[in-house]
Amino acid sequence: MHRALEIPEIPPMIVSHFDPDNYELGSGENVDSPTLAALARCRVFHEAAVNQLWKKQETLVNLIRCLPEDISNIKDFEESDLVFHRPPIPSDWERADYYGRRVKICTIDEVLLHDLAAVMKLLRYRGANNYLLPNLVELHWVPTFTDALLDIDRVLGPRLSHLSMILLSGKLVEQFLATISRTRPSLTSIQLQANIDSVDVVILSRFVCAFPTLASLHLTSAIDADAILHLGKLGGFKSLTFDMSDASVLPGGLPRGQLFQDLSAFAFTGLSGEGLSLDRVTRLVQSSGRSPLTSFKIDFISLPSATSLEALFCALSEHCSRDALHTIEITFSSIQIPDTKSLVSSRGWTHLLLFPNLSSVQLLYPYRFDNEDMHAMATAWPKLEALELMSPRQNDPSITLRALLSFAKHCPKLESLQICLDARAVPSLALDDDPYPLHPALRRLFMEESLITHAKAVAASISCLFPNISFVHSSDPVGPGGDDDDPEFAAQ
Repeated sequence: MHRALEIPEIPPMIVSHFDPDNYELGSGENVDSPTLAALARCRVFHEAAVNQLWKKQETLVNLIRCLPEDISNIKDFEESDLVFHRPPIPSDWERADYYGRRVKICTIDEVLLHDLAAVMKLLRYRGANNYLLPNLVELHWVPTFTDALLDIDRVLGPRLSHLSMILLSGKLVEQFLATISRTRPSLTSIQLQANIDSVDVVILSRFVCAFPTLASLHLTSAIDADAILHLGKLGGFKSLTFDMSDASVLPGGLPRGQLFQDLSAFAFTGLSGEGLSLDRVTRLVQSSGRSPLTSFKIDFISLPSATSLEALFCALSEHCSRDALHTIEITFSSIQIPDTKSLVSSRGWTHLLLFPNLSSVQLLYPYRFDNEDMHAMATAWPKLEALELMSPRQNDPSITLRALLSFAKHCPKLESLQICLDARAVPSLALDDDPYPLHPALRRLFMEESLITHAKAVAASISCLFPNISFVHSSDPVGPGGDDDDPEFAAQ
């Protein structure tokens, strides 16, 4: 045995490169689990390999299988309901405890484990504070019934920091929230999926206010002003996500510029642009006091007015640190055809040009950009690595191939570009701009719905600027009267 393996830190470092969830694409075969199982038979790697194999569990069944065979019908569990023949005694748990203390991440899916209530009943024999998973850090719970919620404390260890679950309606949910807030006040990350009818706003808000060290919160329902103020005043609170269509239920009377001093990520998904929804989001942004946001994401299911969206961009530029923001995503996940009231003007988008360190930008939202706007983006975002722009849909694009020159000149790190172009006219970029810039970084160019008449000429023009490009995609490459060569192949 090599002497380096006697250093305690070396075997875990080696084992960490093997992932028991690594499945080969295509065949579906597990690539790393057999290797970890083999390492577990070696004295030097045994502890590290077993830790890695049991670190993440998708079910509690594996631990129940560690109990003596005469306790239950666990071998036939998949074909029949789980039945326990006798109560376990303390020594029966030794093997389950040996592996249970190694579990750090666990998913409990009642759709798959239909007898969870029976398992929870069995755990009652362990007694109080005798956790099945004492070192559990992260729990994901997908319930179908709420009966097992009252016994959840028998699974959670004292080190739990991340809780993610779906909340069903019923009185047991209120008891569960009260139990968790009382017994696990040190939770740092919470993700709760609940509709408006599942949990009362006051109860959910009281639950949120019970955690003094919360760093990340993801909710699908509203909380009141007291909960927002609590989060906004927490030191170390980093990430806030709301996944809900109607944000008008959020509080509006928040103090401007006084909250969320440490917030680094803000996201709002599935948002309706109608009514007061976007206004409430804007007021939430206005409440921050120059937050060091690194990521801002908002996804619409229906379009807001251009005026309200411009107000959001203005609030973002005034109330968040302009130097910190690296990622911005404004997306629209609908087939709705926008009207003129929803199209944001070039002047409206200029607020986003005030963030010079943006590296990833998604503007998958109806726009009316032209070459000048592309030049403004390229010069304002010199650190850009990925840019995605939505097709204008109802109108021909106003951006031409000349816009690519701006990105080639001013965005040396740009690796991926999605843009809709009017490429029917192909300029000789090499002659018009001598010497023309060579941009070695760009690898992927997506040109969905671009207007292309002569694919070979377009490919040659693109290759002049981006010699290392390896992928070009156009969903509708040929215009009227053009050739039949797809630029995806012509570029090669």
